[in-house]
Amino acid sequence: MENGIKDYREKNKMTQKDLANQMNLSRSSVSLYESGHYTPDVYTALLFASVLRCTVADLFLDEA
Repeated sequence: MENGIKDYREKNKMTQKDLANQMNLSRSSVSLYESGHYTPDVYTALLFASVLRCTVADLFLDEA
């Protein structure tokens, strides 16, 4: 599943490790979420949005 986590992380000038530290996750978990191998639960999706300063819709809805 494509998502915008990587795009928003890069817009915020964060590394995967920076994001992982702020979310209390491992860097490898962030990588798996970014690649779509993991799908976040609602709490984790809200946390991604909060840390990345965007909405859940921005991260996970395709606007094309």
